[in-house]
Amino acid sequence: MPHIILISPKSGQIGTRITVAGNGFGILETVGIDFGTTIMIAACNTMVDGSFQLVFTTDAQAIGTTTTTARGQITNAIDTDSFMLRPSVTLKITPSTQNIIKGQEFTAQIEIVNVSQLISADIYINFNPAVLEALSVGSGTFMTDCSSPGYMISTGTIKYSFGSFGSPSTGSGVLCFLRFRAKERGVSNVTIEDNQTKLFTVAAEQGVAIPYAKEDAIYYVISGIRIQTQDRIIRANEYVSYQCISEGDSGVDVTGSTTFTTSGGGDFNGNIFHAKYIGSYTITAVYSGLTATTSAIITTGTPATLSYISGNNQSNTCTLTLNEPFVVKVVDVYNNPCPGVDIDWQVISTPSGATGYSILPARTVTNIYGMASSSLTLGTEPPGTYTISAIASVPSGSPVSFAANSLRRFGNIAGFCLLRLGLNRYGTCSDIMVTIPETGATTTTNNNSYFAFILYL
Repeated sequence: MPHIILISPKSGQIGTRITVAGNGFGILETVGIDFGTTIMIAACNTMVDGSFQLVFTTDAQAIGTTTTTARGQITNAIDTDSFMLRPSVTLKITPSTQNIIKGQEFTAQIEIVNVSQLISADIYINFNPAVLEALSVGSGTFMTDCSSPGYMISTGTIKYSFGSFGSPSTGSGVLCFLRFRAKERGVSNVTIEDNQTKLFTVAAEQGVAIPYAKEDAIYYVISGIRIQTQDRIIRANEYVSYQCISEGDSGVDVTGSTTFTTSGGGDFNGNIFHAKYIGSYTITAVYSGLTATTSAIITTGTPATLSYISGNNQSNTCTLTLNEPFVVKVVDVYNNPCPGVDIDWQVISTPSGATGYSILPARTVTNIYGMASSSLTLGTEPPGTYTISAIASVPSGSPVSFAANSLRRFGNIAGFCLLRLGLNRYGTCSDIMVTIPETGATTTTNNNSYFAFILYL
């Protein structure tokens, strides 16, 4: 089957050199190339395998998609492909898009690109008169020697015409400036009316129209802005992006030209907010003098650290509960308290032989302040040191260790002390030492306990 296997390039202006290759044609057959309306723009003979390759230059055709046909002159075998013929001249409105505040005056311009021998032009511009008001038209810088350039403004239309005093102009530049006022909120396409707009060059003393491609513009008139997303709830250490959108049906995104600030709780890098500290804050967006606000509530971030608060190194008598609980706290990376975190409490070591000890509750949950607590009941004798751990599933600080000491109980004091002072009741005597023997229970240490008595006679 005949087949065009290559067209390179696939698009270009008039005068572009194109390479065409194919196969599947007759052996040593002449293959002719038809380009658009031009019959046999080029031809060559195929190789012994029925393949061919040739080069030709595009001629003047209607701008747009042009059909390229390879035709075998003997077999009449045919295959086609397309080539996009682009105009060499571009007429465009710049800027191509623009956001304007209601009531603001602004300027657009008509530019011409890559024109040759331009002598005169009639340019028609259409716009939405409900959104924009045309104020004036000024001559551009591309053709300075113009004979009576003039303009006419009517409802939704501008006409600008000029002709050259001297030699035709070649190159690129600004043909004219368009002055508008933003009238009402909305959208206006500003377009070149290509059915009426004509660019002329001179050939054989007659005006000849120059084909061109056009590039239109679209302008948005803004009267207010809003922030998206509204009233966000954000976790600490989370990054979120905000948008600034114009009010109205058009909803133009003006984020890139908007300044975002916050009353606190974090910071902005462009439109990206980094939340850090819990609380309720105000986000403000400012665009071309327009302001919008929204609220942001920052909640606790991911639990990061378990830390000690209080309760370490307490002492009490064996079998009693410590006077104060053990207390720990969980926070995120910005030291915000983290509620709802499970804390497991474990007795790690005890005096050898002690029984009946307990840590209760064995599992607690941090409160709104990020804190949790548990209490230790000491075991039976012998006295000694207990080690307790608070454990949480966090990257840092877990476990937190506590120490507690158990003490022997006092025995019951029984008996009496006889003091003899003799006849001189006003005399002096040595200090009195009383030894309290163990009576089933024991003293606080392995040594005797000493007590001082005050005697009233």
